[in-house]
Amino acid sequence: MLSRHLCQALRATQAKSVVYRSALPALQMRNTSTSSASKGQTISISNLNMEPNQRPKPDLSFEDSETAFKSKSSLELLRGYLVFQLCSLNFLIDNQKFLLSFSRRVLGKHLFTQLMRMTFYGHFVAGEDQNDIRQNVENMMKYGVKAILDYSAEEDLATDNSFKGINEADQLDSSKKYFHPSEFNSDKNKKIFMNCIDAVSDVTHQTGIAAVKITSLVRPQLLLKFSTLIKQMNELDNNYSLLSWDNVMQMSDEQFDKLLNNTDGLQYVKDRQSFSSDELGELRNMFSRIDELIKHAVEKNVRVFVDAEQTYFQDAIHRITIEIMRKFNRNRCVVLNTYQNYLKSAYNTLKHDIDLANRENCHFGAKLVRGAYMEQERERAKEMGYEDPINESYDETTKMYEKSLMHCLEEVKKNPLGRISVMVASHNEQTVKFAVEKMMEYGIEPSDRVICFGQLLGMCDYISFYLGGLGFSVYKYVPYGPVEEVLPYLSRRATENRSIFEKLQKEKRLIMTELKRRMLPF
Repeated sequence: MLSRHLCQALRATQAKSVVYRSALPALQMRNTSTSSASKGQTISISNLNMEPNQRPKPDLSFEDSETAFKSKSSLELLRGYLVFQLCSLNFLIDNQKFLLSFSRRVLGKHLFTQLMRMTFYGHFVAGEDQNDIRQNVENMMKYGVKAILDYSAEEDLATDNSFKGINEADQLDSSKKYFHPSEFNSDKNKKIFMNCIDAVSDVTHQTGIAAVKITSLVRPQLLLKFSTLIKQMNELDNNYSLLSWDNVMQMSDEQFDKLLNNTDGLQYVKDRQSFSSDELGELRNMFSRIDELIKHAVEKNVRVFVDAEQTYFQDAIHRITIEIMRKFNRNRCVVLNTYQNYLKSAYNTLKHDIDLANRENCHFGAKLVRGAYMEQERERAKEMGYEDPINESYDETTKMYEKSLMHCLEEVKKNPLGRISVMVASHNEQTVKFAVEKMMEYGIEPSDRVICFGQLLGMCDYISFYLGGLGFSVYKYVPYGPVEEVLPYLSRRATENRSIFEKLQKEKRLIMTELKRRMLPF
C-alpha cells in the first residue's frame, strides 16, 4: 500500500517537474528578485560579507520563502512537499515499521533503496559517505549554514551488534585483545567516527561539528550496567575524583578492577554492580576508543557533540562526557554535552555542570534539545515500575528549555567571551524567537559565535537559512550512512517528531509560495 501511494505520488511529481524544468532558466534569472508574497525582507547572500552592524535586523515572522529555499532546486522543493505530505498521515507514522518491512519484501533491496532515496532518505539524509555528503554540505555553507555530521546508525538494548558485517579476518586492531564479539563492531564504529571527524575537518574546513554516540562504542547491555554503577557513585562525596580521565587511562588492570568492583563507600549498596574480568576489559577498550576519538578531534581542530541517549544509559554517557570535557576543554571548547529538556532533571543537571566548569576553569559547551526518546522512556518507566522521568506536558518542557537557556545566557555574560558556548537545537519557531530576542536583550551579537542554532537537515529551512543569511551561527544536523543502517534513525525521528510533522503547514505553505514565485513570470 505504501509503495503504491509513493509511486503514484512520485509519478505525479515527475509529471509536474517537466513544467518546472522548462521554467528553470527563467527561475534562475529571477533568484535575486524579491518575493511579493513574502512578508519579511529578502536576505541576500551578500549580507554574509557585511559588517555585523550593517546587516538587516531579523524579521522574526520567518515568512521569507525566497531566502529560506534559495539553496534548493525546484525538484528538491517538490520532493520536500511530497515527504511532508506523507509524514502528516497518521496511518503511515503509526504503521511505519510494518510498511517499511513490507515494502522492502515486495520491492526487493534495490528498488526499495531507490524509493527511499527519492523520498524520505533523500530529504532527511545527506548521503552514504564523505564523498556523497560533500556537495550538500558545501552548498549549505554558501548560504551561511554549517554542518553537524552524524553517522546515524543507532544501537539500543535489543540490538545484537555482534560481528555485524565484520568477519573475524577483518579485526581492526590486531594488537588489541577483544573480550566480546560486539567489540569488532564497536571498533568499526570508532573508525566511522574518526572518518566523520576527518570529514568535518575536510568538507567543512573545520567549521562544522562531529556527533558521537557512546552506545556505538560499547555493548549497550554493558553500558546499562556501567550506568547503574555511575548512578550509585554519584551519591559519594568524592565521586568526581574517582573517574578523572587521566587516572582512568593510567590505571593498571588491578586498579581498574578495584575501582569498579570494590569502590569504597559502595560495599553495602543494594543491587551493587559487579563486573567480570571480560566486562572490565570491554570497558577499558571503550575508554580507549573515546580517548582516541577526542585526541583525534583535538589534532584536527574539530569540535565534538556527545549525543544524549535513553535515560537508562544517560548516567554513564553524561559522566563520561563531563570527564572528557574536564580533560580536553582547558584551552578551548572541544567537547559539548547534550541536555534533554523533556527530562525533569535537565535544569539542575545543566546548572551543576556549568558550576563545575566554572570551578575548574574550563570551557563549557551545551546543546539544548527537547529530547528524542520520549515514547521509549515512558514505556520503560511503566514496565520497570519507576517514576516517569519525562515532564508532564509539552508546555512544561518548553518552560524547562527556556529556563535552561536563560541560565546559559546569564553565564555567557558573566564569563569571558567564548568560555560558555550554547546551541539552541529546536524546530519550535517560538523557542527560536525567544532565543533571538534574549540575545538582543543581553547584548549578545551573532558575530560573537557563542550562541548558535541547529535544526535537522530537511526541516525548518525557513528558520535555518533565514538566520544563516543574517549572519547568525546556524547548523544543520546532517545524518549520513547507508540506507538500511539509517532506517532506525528515520523511524525514530518520524515517531518522536510526530507533533512537528503535524505543524508543518507553514513550511508547506512557504514551499508552495516559493514554487509559485519561481514559476510566475511576474
